[in-house]
Amino acid sequence: MFFDGTPLLVPEAFNTDPEPNGDILIYPEGDRNAQPSGRMPKDGFYFDTIIRQQPIDEATLSVEDNLQEFTLLNEDDLNWYRSEAKRLAGTDKAALASFGGTAFGDIALAPGQWLKQPRGIRDITEWYTSALTRRDFVYELFSRQCDIGLANLERLRATFGDLVTAVFVTGTDFGAQHGPFIAPDVYRDLYMPFHKRVNEWMHKNTTWKSFIHSCGSVRVFMDDFIEAGFDILNPVQCSACDMDAQELKDNYGDRLTFWGGVIRNSGDTILNQSFLGTLGPGFCGRKMRPVCASTAVMNEAAPNGRPVRSCMRMRSITSSSTSNARKADQSSISACKGDAFISTSSTPARWARALLQG
Repeated sequence: MFFDGTPLLVPEAFNTDPEPNGDILIYPEGDRNAQPSGRMPKDGFYFDTIIRQQPIDEATLSVEDNLQEFTLLNEDDLNWYRSEAKRLAGTDKAALASFGGTAFGDIALAPGQWLKQPRGIRDITEWYTSALTRRDFVYELFSRQCDIGLANLERLRATFGDLVTAVFVTGTDFGAQHGPFIAPDVYRDLYMPFHKRVNEWMHKNTTWKSFIHSCGSVRVFMDDFIEAGFDILNPVQCSACDMDAQELKDNYGDRLTFWGGVIRNSGDTILNQSFLGTLGPGFCGRKMRPVCASTAVMNEAAPNGRPVRSCMRMRSITSSSTSNARKADQSSISACKGDAFISTSSTPARWARALLQG
């Protein structure tokens, strides 16, 4: 039951406890004997991560600690993917896959919410400062993570072949509202080499298109994203600085597909971004963010009063990033497997490929 009495359906191991102040705590692997890893404030809609950073001893800090959630797919994992491949084989619809494991430095994942005892660098501030203070540590971590990710992609290629249209490679945010979140030189040094490795493998060995999600003002990274081999940019946050739709289309529209940007939240109202016509071919109109539960249905409409509809809808498959995480609690897995990622498709794959190449 939600705060306002709305009945909710949740997975079996979605174990939560109410706090005296009305907040709700959630636990890794649903284990109430472990430290809680998330808190939903009273009357809220989302769980905030609880940071469980252990004291850092520079003398014993090991890359293996931050690799505990990145492992090779096991047979159980592959069997699940094989069942998804059979499901996809029965349709001609396009598929967006989020296989996980290649989102280098994604702060949404770095704290290890699904791990009972996360080791290594898990504090958000520590993680971001480590790009400068522990540069070699981060580079080695990304290199090892990339090796594991590519080995898993090879197994998944053998499973899915051409059934997948596009792959969500990374959701690491590099932009804030008013400019880049990190220095472009840091991106080129620490992130871009591994984005290139993943995308080059993908383009050489598959027909899959490469999808990057990066919020905020990422204009300064656009040429780097393209050089790194990304085909699709999401969410196209035109409310951020230097993200004018017409300029994006004029400068990058022949090299990138723009995915998102149709509407945004403003209080309890959804506003149309007014660039459906601006971006034209090579644009997949999608919500930049999920519509909050408090938003009235009538507000999800364009200025002309007609409902905003997507240019393309895709059947999607997704999993958490590793076998360890896939064994984790149903609640954390549901965050990866649920939501808009498991959706019905209305777009034939051949149309989607033409659009993404547009």
